[in-house]
Amino acid sequence: MSSNEDSRSKTKRQCISCLKKFLAFFFSTVGSCCSLVCYTTFGGFLFVYLESENERHVRNDMRSNKDKVVETLWNLTKEMNILHERNWSRMAEMVLKNFTEEVYKNSKMKGWDGSDASTDDVLQWDFAGSLLYSITVVTTIGYGHITPKTAWGQLATIFYAILGIPLTLYTITNLGSIMAAAFRFIYGYIIYNKSNMFIPAKKRDNGKDRNLINRILSCLQRHNKHIDNKSSMKDSASSAPQTTMKNKLKSRTFFLKPIPSTSTSQDINKIRVPICVSLVLMLAYLALGSLIFRASEDWSTLVCLYFCFITLSTIGFGDYVPGVKLDEPGSKKFMIVCAVYLLFGLALIAMCFDLIQEEVCRLEISF
Repeated sequence: MSSNEDSRSKTKRQCISCLKKFLAFFFSTVGSCCSLVCYTTFGGFLFVYLESENERHVRNDMRSNKDKVVETLWNLTKEMNILHERNWSRMAEMVLKNFTEEVYKNSKMKGWDGSDASTDDVLQWDFAGSLLYSITVVTTIGYGHITPKTAWGQLATIFYAILGIPLTLYTITNLGSIMAAAFRFIYGYIIYNKSNMFIPAKKRDNGKDRNLINRILSCLQRHNKHIDNKSSMKDSASSAPQTTMKNKLKSRTFFLKPIPSTSTSQDINKIRVPICVSLVLMLAYLALGSLIFRASEDWSTLVCLYFCFITLSTIGFGDYVPGVKLDEPGSKKFMIVCAVYLLFGLALIAMCFDLIQEEVCRLEISF
């Protein structure tokens, strides 16, 4: 009896240990990034399964409606005296009015995009379109160019967003913090090399460069652990005595802690990323996006820049969406490019905001 209890308790401890390891990996930066990629990919397959069949059904209905209208107009032409233009026009107008109402209802309520049943191989709700839809849901952009029309698709969107939005915010925040730390040290390394440009090669200490790189990597590792343990740090900080703004800043920016005491490391610790550098980085990424979409879409440069800003600011009007011309070759590939540009851009914006926030805090302290 005791052996059974021991085996049960051992199994229970193993299950708890595996659960802890899984949660530790899930809430790590790498784990959250992998989870977000898997989650959006799952969303792409999910909405293909829920919505693609309905889109085919709507296209077939509209095809049959168009055939009926053509047949009705032909019968009117045969049965009525076409010399009496007023009578024929009145009857044809009634037929076209009914067809116009049918087109509006299918476009507004059922999501018909004007495509024919003969173009069934290029659906809106294929994997690329569903993947872009999933990303716009979890990032709260919501272009609105396609929306689920089935009851199951709408219900799935609700629960998909409930789980996906917190996961996306958590992942982008962590990724932005790590990117901010990496960019800060890269910027410091560039400034350090620039300051040594006019020093003779014989007087340079090449070992300091290697030590600097090692310090960068070690600090990034500590920063990753700092992010993963952020919740536990908040709990311990709530019980600690209240500190000044300067002490809070020093405890938050771990990289200000002294590394080995050399003149180079002290200079690196004093490196600050100016606000203008962060702004230029964001503008450069917007310009890069405008060049990419200018080459792939029939848009002007201003429209491409406008689209990139509306997308990365998560406004998402939906008046311009890449890859909506389904009959053009490569349109679906550019929808996936848009998805990658969007996710990386949101992390970059979070990084820039993190750098700007720290610089503003330093400015407040100096005043």
